[in-house]
Amino acid sequence: MAVNSIGMLVKVYAEAIEEIDKGVIEAIKATGGSQFQVIMQGVLPTIMSAFISWSVFRFDVNIRYAAVLGIVGAGGIGWELVRASRVMAYDQVLGVTLVIFGMIISMEFLTRYLKKRSDVVSAKAAS
Repeated sequence: MAVNSIGMLVKVYAEAIEEIDKGVIEAIKATGGSQFQVIMQGVLPTIMSAFISWSVFRFDVNIRYAAVLGIVGAGGIGWELVRASRVMAYDQVLGVTLVIFGMIISMEFLTRYLKKRSDVVSAKAAS
């Protein structure tokens, strides 16, 4: 999972960096901005939204993969779900299911919060 996630994230991060509007960078350089200022005021606000959304998306996918892999015998939270269902401990099955559901829902709320925050920062940087 780690190799797959890192490979995918590197690819989408590189694409996000390639899609930066060159006009913003040129404008900062034209006003005498240093390389550090170009990165902090031009590059980071532009790519931060994509970085956050892709990172959280990949984490969410990995949570789901971990549950499925555990069900088929690779361990982790899915293994706990299978173990509890085999011994008919349905209260534990419900608990593990609620933990998985809670992790996915909390990641969804975190994504929305970080996306809004990133959009506010980008809007301030653009003005």
